[in-house]
Amino acid sequence: MILGFSLASYSVVGNDVIQTLGTFISSNSKRKWYVLWAYIGGLFFVVAAYAWFQLEGDIAYGRLDKIPFPKEYAWWLALPPLILVIITRFGIPVSTTFLILSVFSAKNIESMVTKSLLGYLTAFIAAIVLYLLISKRLEKYFISTSDKYQMFTETSGNQTLVRAIFNFLVAVGLGILTFQLVSSYHVVEGIFGAEAYKTYRLFVLKNVLAAVVVVPAFIVLHRQGLSTYRNQRDEYISNSWMVGQWLSTGFLWTQWIVQDMANIFVYLPRHGNLQAGGYWLAIILLIALLGYILYQKGGGIQKIVTTKTNTFDIRSATIIDATYGIILFIFKEYSKIPMSTTWVFVGLLAGRELAITYQLRRNEAGSFRSVIGVVLKDLAKIFLGLAVSLVLALAITENAVKDYIVKLLGL
Repeated sequence: MILGFSLASYSVVGNDVIQTLGTFISSNSKRKWYVLWAYIGGLFFVVAAYAWFQLEGDIAYGRLDKIPFPKEYAWWLALPPLILVIITRFGIPVSTTFLILSVFSAKNIESMVTKSLLGYLTAFIAAIVLYLLISKRLEKYFISTSDKYQMFTETSGNQTLVRAIFNFLVAVGLGILTFQLVSSYHVVEGIFGAEAYKTYRLFVLKNVLAAVVVVPAFIVLHRQGLSTYRNQRDEYISNSWMVGQWLSTGFLWTQWIVQDMANIFVYLPRHGNLQAGGYWLAIILLIALLGYILYQKGGGIQKIVTTKTNTFDIRSATIIDATYGIILFIFKEYSKIPMSTTWVFVGLLAGRELAITYQLRRNEAGSFRSVIGVVLKDLAKIFLGLAVSLVLALAITENAVKDYIVKLLGL
């Protein structure tokens, strides 16, 4: 149990965490690693504390409800994270969800694959639509002004930074207030009826209305700031993007924790059965591993981010992180079935790269061939991970995985 948890912690942090924080690491490459660690580790501690005090220690947020803790702990349960450690050394972004959870519950693998494939397609299509709309103006501008922007980021003053933080805090605060009001039973009852609070419509309504409040509020506050700091315009805009990126990364990070902690804590007794000492020792271990990964600047998996267009720019990274976080948030609310965040991440980057290439480089010889090659290479890597997961689960578990493979191949 301890060996499995330790290996899972190292492998998941080394593989999935870097996919989630990859743009944050690359766009903040000149900042001290321990500054990034304090922020990321602090957020992780807050989410873990909430899970302990409000959810009886269920840091998997319900994603292990259908995956019982094994009655007998066999040595081969430690094989998946060990294999993942080896694969990660080659910089291959495999799905820890399939590789680890499939050996604990083979009967759920079909639903996990289906949800993950839906996540990939959703991220892929959303990225294509988004970047077809913004590439010609926004991304092109980001690419052309990247060096100038970096200069202002490194030399910005505290006054404009404080104002940028204030803008975001007020706008987000208004959004949270709206979210809470719309979540009220009486408000929803008046719109949809007495049972509406139990449905997915409530989730859509309260988040859309919160966004409708947040965006205009921020625009008004930002424009007031531009007027106030007209002589420091570039510095103020730079700080606004920096704050936006840290907040979007924080949002994305919390959504990833909710989705992927099941891949680690599947090796420990379920919530209610895990003692406080064991729980917090596990949290401390994970925070320490986060520090190690950030100290290494991400390792081999980081290449899947750094090889993509302009991911070193905080402005581009902000849009990627916000989009990724929103997609994970939607799927978190949609169902508690575990899914591969790796597939969502790869789908998002693939759609983004195709759209940017089409809008900005389609007249360059070989540009499409090159980007399609990269997309297919990344896709091949995640399917390799799926194949390894299925073979491993097939070798270890009963007939559920075998039946799924037969169904998948149409045999």
